[in-house]
Amino acid sequence: MTGPVIVVEPASEVDLEAYAAFQREAFRDLLTRSRATDEHMTAEHYRWKYRTPAGTGRIATLSEGSQTLSSSAMLPLRVVVDGEPITGWHFLDVATLPAARRRGLLLATLVRLVESVSSGDLLFGFPNAGSIGAFLKLGFSENVILTTWVCPCVRLTGRHRGTIQTVDRFGPEHQPTGSGFGAGRPHLDRGVDYLNWRYADHPLHRYTCFVDDDRQGVGVCVVRRVRVLDRELALVMELLAPTAASQVALLSHAAAWAGSVGLGTMALMSTPLSAWTAARSLLAPVPSFLLPKRQVLVVRRAGSGPGAPAMARWALQTGDWDVF
Repeated sequence: MTGPVIVVEPASEVDLEAYAAFQREAFRDLLTRSRATDEHMTAEHYRWKYRTPAGTGRIATLSEGSQTLSSSAMLPLRVVVDGEPITGWHFLDVATLPAARRRGLLLATLVRLVESVSSGDLLFGFPNAGSIGAFLKLGFSENVILTTWVCPCVRLTGRHRGTIQTVDRFGPEHQPTGSGFGAGRPHLDRGVDYLNWRYADHPLHRYTCFVDDDRQGVGVCVVRRVRVLDRELALVMELLAPTAASQVALLSHAAAWAGSVGLGTMALMSTPLSAWTAARSLLAPVPSFLLPKRQVLVVRRAGSGPGAPAMARWALQTGDWDVF
């Protein structure tokens, strides 16, 4: 019997039907415990997901004979660091079949992906409790924990704003302006091409996209209806605005939309959201121990290892996490 074989391929060359079936099997126990669905684990979803405006993703698979035991993947995105866009590789979909765990297989696939990345590129991901150890062994470091904010009663804060329009796709005139998001911290480059890929072109989920275009600049908010732990709520994916006042206006408009579709609760994950904006929008932080997953970002620059200088805390929000 031959030993394990690891193959790294562009996602466009992988049998994504078989890959989706493997992902569903590997994550079945976790999905059951967290009462989550596997509806996103389809070939169509992965075909969209691994072809971003920045290029094609890569998948590393570890097999014994004809059976895939473990895999990990990464997709390219543009990350803005110190005002300059660079290539960042989002590591995700790391999975091992239950019977093959605790053999170091997942770590082996991650090593091969890291080795395939050009020096100077950024590597980052949101590992769960079962895989974070492998990332830390590879020189990744914890950067920031996403704060989850919840508005328990949208009727108290929701108000439709006349300057805000709903769009199906983002055009050049909808490019978010100003420094309202990130404030100089590392963050994903949210250009119009990224926003359309992430939301307008998503094959499974339907998003509602708001644009606030006034004298202060262009603000963008993206929301969707989602079920979390058997409860339906409005989830804010993106909140990009040139000023705090525009943030509040967009959140108020999103809350009004939530109420109009029968939802009473709104939530978002965000690290740059200020306490003032949250208070104005009746948003309260939720302690991470109450959530189904501690949503932590790990980061490493390719070519560096343990002991490398820590990066500044990233500006992150819900849409940076690929699940929703």
